[in-house]
Amino acid sequence: MDANRADWYVRHYSSYLRADPQYDSQDVPLFQQQSSFIVHTESFYQGYYALESINVPGNYIRLRDDGYLWIEPDAYNAAFIDAVSFAIYGRDTSRKHSVIISVLSP
Repeated sequence: MDANRADWYVRHYSSYLRADPQYDSQDVPLFQQQSSFIVHTESFYQGYYALESINVPGNYIRLRDDGYLWIEPDAYNAAFIDAVSFAIYGRDTSRKHSVIISVLSP
């Protein structure tokens, strides 16, 4: 959920992640699936998390080389595993519900 906008959620749409309002959706059940992810703890690295899409199983949130987040199917290689591994390393206490994450660097 977007910490600054009620009813706005991070969802994948055409593989890219973006924040959209649920109230503006024409297909609420699909919207809810696109904005739901399974949190996998230590699937690839100890202390790191991976986020798998609910409605596209086997697809994970990945940081692309251009800095965008998107979902992509598991490529079963080291570069993919590094790009889908996130760690929580701090919290911005000036904003409600915000978390700072980092991606594993090679």
